[in-house]
Amino acid sequence: MEHTPVAVKRTKHYKNAPISEVIFGVTFSRGILGIDNLIFDLISDFKDNYPIVYAQNPLFDEELQDFRLLTHLNLHQTGQAVYRLQNEKEKRLLQLQHNKFFFNWVRRDNESVGEYPGFTKLYHYFSSGYDTIVKKFSKFLPEMDVDKYVKYYELHYQDRLNWQNYISDLSEIDKILKIQIPFMPNLNGGVYAPNNIVSKFTIPMPDQEGFSVITINTASSEQGEQILVVECSVKGKAEHQSRKEWFLKARDMQLLLFDQLFQPEILSSWA
Repeated sequence: MEHTPVAVKRTKHYKNAPISEVIFGVTFSRGILGIDNLIFDLISDFKDNYPIVYAQNPLFDEELQDFRLLTHLNLHQTGQAVYRLQNEKEKRLLQLQHNKFFFNWVRRDNESVGEYPGFTKLYHYFSSGYDTIVKKFSKFLPEMDVDKYVKYYELHYQDRLNWQNYISDLSEIDKILKIQIPFMPNLNGGVYAPNNIVSKFTIPMPDQEGFSVITINTASSEQGEQILVVECSVKGKAEHQSRKEWFLKARDMQLLLFDQLFQPEILSSWA
């Protein structure tokens, strides 16, 4: 059965939306940042603005094949680690491994909402970092065109909110989100409410040469409170458009998803 598209137009911006993390990323088809140890030159180039450096296990690649979301970890491509570079305020973060470059903006749970700097400013940070990589290659490996090694781009949004500020238990989640979840009926006429949500949805997007992954989960904050976490990653290629055009389209899809996922009363409270 063919799905009929529904046109959705965003009319509002929500200055108090609980955005907690935004990630701009690029994954390369080869471990090009590991060539001639250029990754360590890049870490040195970034260190003035991102002086806190540490290493963690490398990041996986993701690929949607039919109905399966596959993860890959090829150490020949990824290298042995992802290097995470933080600025001193820990709001901004760069991640580099042999086949990936990511820029993250992060809001901690104990920080107030409303301080999101906006897509344009964050894209500038990512694009500036990407341009640094391109310039490094043009100086040391001018025969290599970095853009030709792009496997996919990624734009990820995460929202975190204390659901107990809105509802009494998770059986009422449809008052926050336009979804319903199962609950166990109580033989005395009530219900046994869930105390956790763990859900994941994959959506193919052939027009964008990619796919999206939406997760709706519960988690614990650093303060010990249970929170609702809504995340969406859009991954895809940009063979027939510029890098900026791809990210702008991915941003627009993320905004429309936000509008159609949350209930109007919740959105109004964030306006």
